Amino acid sequence: MNIMLLFFLIIVLVPVYYFKLDFPFIKILFSKPFPYQNYRFVILAGVVINIFSFMLFNFLMTSEKIKFVQLYNLLRLFLGNGFVLLVLFVFPGDQTLNRISVYYLIEAFLYIGIGTLYFRKMLPVFNFSMAKKALIIGFPTVISAIVGIFYNFSDKFIIEKVGGFKDMAIYNLGSTVSGVILMTFSTFHNIWLPLFYKEKNIKLNYQKTNKAALLLVLGFCCLSAGLWLLTWFLIGFNIISNKYQPVLWMIPVQFAAQILQSITFLYNNYVTYFEKLISAR
Repeated sequence: MNIMLLFFLIIVLVPVYYFKLDFPFIKILFSKPFPYQNYRFVILAGVVINIFSFMLFNFLMTSEKIKFVQLYNLLRLFLGNGFVLLVLFVFPGDQTLNRISVYYLIEAFLYIGIGTLYFRKMLPVFNFSMAKKALIIGFPTVISAIVGIFYNFSDKFIIEKVGGFKDMAIYNLGSTVSGVILMTFSTFHNIWLPLFYKEKNIKLNYQKTNKAALLLVLGFCCLSAGLWLLTWFLIGFNIISNKYQPVLWMIPVQFAAQILQSITFLYNNYVTYFEKLISAR
């Protein structure tokens, strides 16, 4: 699987980089010109790092190494964002390039560090049968993921077209900060899901879910307040440029949306839960 993935990335990204096939796509996405050339290598490298990080995350989940999943998520959250804030505070220059470069560098180091668990299980063998199954199963997923990309980034696309880079930058900062809510929920959800499916008593499971939902809402409200104060502090001391001041009134709405999305994901588990109970009978 890793050989096939690496081969696929090479045959896709090398022509894209060499023949500059990404430039027309960027012109469609952004109505106003910006120095994409300065960020191009980091962005394409980030694509590769994110793909292999996702592979590592799936390995940890399927092998039920929950403690390493928690460790991986926490290190990505605190080390990644911590070093980004440090670099933004210490080093002058292009803050956007500094931020994404440092973040992807931390991601790469974490992948290499925790990935040793993954590398030990790898075998230098290409399984044609497994590759065929992966392509058959993966093709509909790829189509769904492409649709999901357009759906998830449609808000940023509209903001850039209607407003501009300044408005999109403010919105992106709010999305990044409020995204901590969903990342925290993801860590909780990875621990919660095996316990949720293990419980066969529907009434008891529903009570546990309601209790978990209430605690999550309360916890996320406290976390949101803390993140808002941290953002206010960073902007107030000009660690983050004071041009981002408008994010302070916008970010509570984004917090509320992330909390609602997290609780929706929590209750969506009942769709597959009832299917499992029916198939078991």
